[in-house]
Amino acid sequence: MPTQKILIISANPSTRLDIRELLRSDLYEIFEVGNLHEAVVYQRHVSPRVVFLDTGLPEGQALTFLEECPPDPTGPCEIIGFGKSDSLSEQDPYFKLGLNHILPLPFPPSRLRGVTRNAIKLRLTFEQLRAQAEPTPRSTNHDCTATLPETQHELLTSLNRNLHSPVNLLAHCTELLRQTHLSPQQLTWVTSIDGATHALSQIAQDMHQLREHPEASLSITPAPFNLHQLLDQYVQQQSPLAQHRGQEFTLEYAPDAPQTLLGDPRRLLQMTQSLFDYVLQLSPEGAFQLELQDRSFSNDGRIRLSLLCPASAPLLAPDTPQEFDPISTLPKGETLALCRHLAESMGGQMGATRQPNGGCQLWFELQLPLSSPPLQKAPPVVNPLSHTQPNKSVLLVEDDTLTTKLVRNLLEKLHCEVDVANNGREAVQKSSRRIYDAILLDYNLPLMNGMEVTRLIRANEARAQLNPAPVIILTGEARLDNTEACYQAGATAHLLKPFEFDDLAMTLHQAIMRAPSLHSQPQPQG
Repeated sequence: MPTQKILIISANPSTRLDIRELLRSDLYEIFEVGNLHEAVVYQRHVSPRVVFLDTGLPEGQALTFLEECPPDPTGPCEIIGFGKSDSLSEQDPYFKLGLNHILPLPFPPSRLRGVTRNAIKLRLTFEQLRAQAEPTPRSTNHDCTATLPETQHELLTSLNRNLHSPVNLLAHCTELLRQTHLSPQQLTWVTSIDGATHALSQIAQDMHQLREHPEASLSITPAPFNLHQLLDQYVQQQSPLAQHRGQEFTLEYAPDAPQTLLGDPRRLLQMTQSLFDYVLQLSPEGAFQLELQDRSFSNDGRIRLSLLCPASAPLLAPDTPQEFDPISTLPKGETLALCRHLAESMGGQMGATRQPNGGCQLWFELQLPLSSPPLQKAPPVVNPLSHTQPNKSVLLVEDDTLTTKLVRNLLEKLHCEVDVANNGREAVQKSSRRIYDAILLDYNLPLMNGMEVTRLIRANEARAQLNPAPVIILTGEARLDNTEACYQAGATAHLLKPFEFDDLAMTLHQAIMRAPSLHSQPQPQG
């Protein structure tokens, strides 16, 4: 089950920040919007589990939102209002539109967290009841098909986990390479590897999502992004491959093409990659041209991104229409299904246009709201632990030898003193003999998993009357049930693989700083 998404709708930035801080947890993915237009976009594309709606939005925007996205008493999303008054009557317009309760301002922290947890549990229960009520199709071949779904699920699970290991390896190696002295050409290659790594990571997450929820669509997560910068980086990442094949890959912008939009940049890159991969197979030589066109009316953010097939591509039949469906018309067109699925999921379309020379131009068209410029990314973390003395001791629990070596290298760059355990049993033994400033614990371990290891470590600390050491779970799957079980067992935080150096440094720093003093207590007796 994915991390639960929470949407906060308020024109007051400090109110949004208050809710975010009160609900801060690795179990929640929190989104914030400040106006009606963005609220409707996020509600329809993010599919949050809980929405906090400020009834004090100007010009009746809160009521308009409820009209545009009406609450469903047994649906997947709970809408919770908040404002200066927490009373609702049957004559109240919010009550008539389906809002059941309003939280008062300022927020009582315990009540806010409790309402959130109860709302999520209630909506998950409704989903389970609907799933149980759906009829299960009968199989006519009881000998072979009865075990096929379970076998396929186990196979997909195994493939998904096997995919995570090389992806994590690529991510860690790229991070280590970036910290060495590289020439401009080498830095370009590393950038290309980094882009490919993130693409593989997204595929792994999509495989996991579809395996757990076969009936679901791929998730769409809108965020402000600079389209020109995104495409420039993409062309830079793909250029080495084109150059290796003796081809050229260029990018052209329409003069009035919008720059800053509200959409899912990961999915837009996936769609572009889908077109590029197809044309690359179709045209072994020639030049590629990626073109961004402005198709908007009244600045509604409609764009068309098209890829012109090189002249070496097979020519179309003479009777091919000017506009046609590439999936049913072009050879191996079914490989473009991902691009069409994502385009339609975002309210757009994909197609192809016949060119005068008999070639074709593949394109997808989206209408993305214009947005204010995205926040600048924070500067790289130098080392948040460097100001603390002595160097922090970390127990790294990982069964994969190469991953251990790479993560240990990153920790040593943070000036950490690293001890290693290869399985859960060894981790429990070492943590009972020495107090560590932090424990990095892989979830999928032999002998016992991360949840079981965490529970045993906490039990040993309680018996020895020791303050709990921070336990950070490392996992390659964003599964809420596994993650929540680890938190209930006593974990402090979790990191989703592949993680970057800055993420590791900041998570480790925050976990250690929040932990009670460990070294003012006696060492455990080993």
